[in-house]
Amino acid sequence: MEKVLSIKSLGREIIWTLVYYWRLGKQLIYPVFPIKSEPKVSAIIPVYSPERLRNVKRQIELLKKCDFIERIVISNHNPDIKLKQVLEDSDDRIVVVDQNTRRGCGYQWLVLKTFQPDLIFSIDDDMLLFPFQLVKVLEELESNPGVPHGVAGWSGRVYLKNQEVCVNRLTQFYAITIEHLGNYFELVDAIASGDGDIKELIEFWGDDLVISRTGSDLPRIHKVGVIIQDRTATKLGVATFTYDGFLDNRKKVSNLLKEITDITEFRKK
Repeated sequence: MEKVLSIKSLGREIIWTLVYYWRLGKQLIYPVFPIKSEPKVSAIIPVYSPERLRNVKRQIELLKKCDFIERIVISNHNPDIKLKQVLEDSDDRIVVVDQNTRRGCGYQWLVLKTFQPDLIFSIDDDMLLFPFQLVKVLEELESNPGVPHGVAGWSGRVYLKNQEVCVNRLTQFYAITIEHLGNYFELVDAIASGDGDIKELIEFWGDDLVISRTGSDLPRIHKVGVIIQDRTATKLGVATFTYDGFLDNRKKVSNLLKEITDITEFRKK
């Protein structure tokens, strides 16, 4: 039985590798995607793990193919890495923001706030999204800007991806507007009530829970084709969900969100 499972795992690994490099090679030789989008999109990638830098570099190359991307922000939350020294690139759209202290994934929203972009793509550093996939989500965001959009999410305890469906929360990729960003900070302030410890809790363990609740309705995910993730997406000690205290801390954030029973009514007040 173990031998059969091993063969199946090897087969999946071979297929993954072939799809990964076929997609990567195909997209890198494509011309620029001249999608007419006004306003333009600012893309941000929050970075912590050195093991994912190769994937981040590849995502940057793909983002550079999209002329609807006006800014590519690399938000470095690991003070032990100086990304400005690692990511040498002449494209003036790339902005690297190094932090002097360890920050959680949610710090990216504060970084974005300084730029005040109209449309935002946030891409986790373990995901690789291709121009044609980004175009699809951009079209959906522009046609329905009232809610956040993505490619994967959770409906209860069920993980969904590459489908046209509403979800309770998005994961790994977030397409939002400046209005959603403003709603995010309103929600954080309401939840924390000035408590810096709670804001830090959200930043490190639950910003995705909050950003998913910033629309007028449930967020939506879309069918964009095979979604490629870096091999470290589930690696112990690298993936955030493998950290000690992950579930307990997220539960705390979730419970705080539930105390605001009607998010829509909250924003109408």
